[in-house]
Amino acid sequence: MWRGTQEIYGWILNFQGLLVPFPLCDKCKVHLGFVNAYNSVKDYVHDHIDKLLKLHPTAKIAVTGHSLGAALATISALDLQDLYNGIVA
Repeated sequence: MWRGTQEIYGWILNFQGLLVPFPLCDKCKVHLGFVNAYNSVKDYVHDHIDKLLKLHPTAKIAVTGHSLGAALATISALDLQDLYNGIVA
């Protein structure tokens, strides 16, 4: 679960509103601050999901969030769906 804006770093991300191409979706653009925020933790997320899937190989992943967290949840859901091919619920 991704949380919403609570600290100054989140507000800085919110104001980086330039739209940039999103490689996982043809003709899609994504908010620069949101994709930068996700990219800053993406490897951490992947590592932990890898570990959890080794323990629970048939598990499904649900991704949620509120406010800024909803934007991060959307980006991460697309990333995880692409990476893990079908386990995002």
